[in-house]
Amino acid sequence: MYGGAYQLYVQEKPAVFQLWSYNTQTDTWVAVDTVGDNITRAALGASAYYQGVGYYRGGYEDAHVVPDFGNGVLQLGGCVKFSLMLLL
Repeated sequence: MYGGAYQLYVQEKPAVFQLWSYNTQTDTWVAVDTVGDNITRAALGASAYYQGVGYYRGGYEDAHVVPDFGNGVLQLGGCVKFSLMLLL
């Protein structure tokens, strides 16, 4: 699972980014170690999955999404691509 924001009025800081995988057969979530470029969490983007690859396009980052972000909002225009075949 990728993306998401913390509630607007919660005083808790966002946790450090971690990618998660859900196993439908065992009904469990497992943190996934990743390789490649370092990325941060984003919120309100669009996601899709096709032939073992996950895509996340757009969204934004702010203090409710990224720890110690500061003030303001950064609108994201790029696309994150995940090879999910290694998780199977």
